[in-house]
Amino acid sequence: MAGEAAEQTEIESDHQLVNEATRLLRDIFPDKNVPLPSESIVTRWRADPFSRGTYSYISPGATGEDYDLIAKPVDDLLFFAGEASCQTHPATVHGAYISGLRAAAEIVDSILGPIQIPSPLIPLKVSQDRSNSSSSSLKRSAESFHLESPSSVKKVKLDNEKELNRAIYQTLGERPSKPNRSAVNPFLLYQKDYWFICKAKCDELSRQAAGDDDAKATRNEVRAALGQMWRDSTTEEKRPYLESTIDNKASNVVAVEEFKFQLAEWDAAAEAFKQTWRNGHANSQKTIDDVESAVLMVRTRSLV
Repeated sequence: MAGEAAEQTEIESDHQLVNEATRLLRDIFPDKNVPLPSESIVTRWRADPFSRGTYSYISPGATGEDYDLIAKPVDDLLFFAGEASCQTHPATVHGAYISGLRAAAEIVDSILGPIQIPSPLIPLKVSQDRSNSSSSSLKRSAESFHLESPSSVKKVKLDNEKELNRAIYQTLGERPSKPNRSAVNPFLLYQKDYWFICKAKCDELSRQAAGDDDAKATRNEVRAALGQMWRDSTTEEKRPYLESTIDNKASNVVAVEEFKFQLAEWDAAAEAFKQTWRNGHANSQKTIDDVESAVLMVRTRSLV
């Protein structure tokens, strides 16, 4: 629930919200007897001082690593979960779920200790009848770097990539985001101005029809009534909304073209920066490439 609907639910009483939810269920299941719940809990995120009705986002001057900082346990006694502690999938339900799995694993580790996983899980083997000085040399080469496990190489590459992305952000700032589109549907603009006026009328009709002072119209009923109000409006009443959509369409075109230009400019600068950065870290990248090649050749020989 978002927008005006979320604002409305913040000011309605628990009784009103429970009645409205029950009426919606009765509309969905007209053949069933849907009674009022025996118990209910109503949350109001906007009034909650710890949420204020929002979800996490990267503010100016922050980075994705702040999510990892929020997720860090305190003295192995206090653990944190929630979408705001998941760097890979913030502001999502699955991010909250993943963070819960992570926190649960951290709790298990704090109680039982970390689980030791052999690395590599399957030791590298060289066929006895085909082993020679060349394959042995390659195997020793891979072992000498202590990177037999692909995860070790992957970690180094990820660290390098994180360092590169951090450098790009500090130099160029965030990649331009696609601009929000202004409304180009006149009815949506009309609906924003008249929603609560129409809702008040519909609620009054519902109270009269049901003989219940707490009765309220459903959102579908309000939408239908708003649609009829728009159709019944005069040309003069519709004119400001029609003119606004014409202006919004023009501004949307300008905003998109400006965004495309800024995006192309940023991508070109980022690509040039990456090339310069990688040239300055060429030795580190060459080491990773050499190790990957050595490990791949040893594994290929062991499978022949």
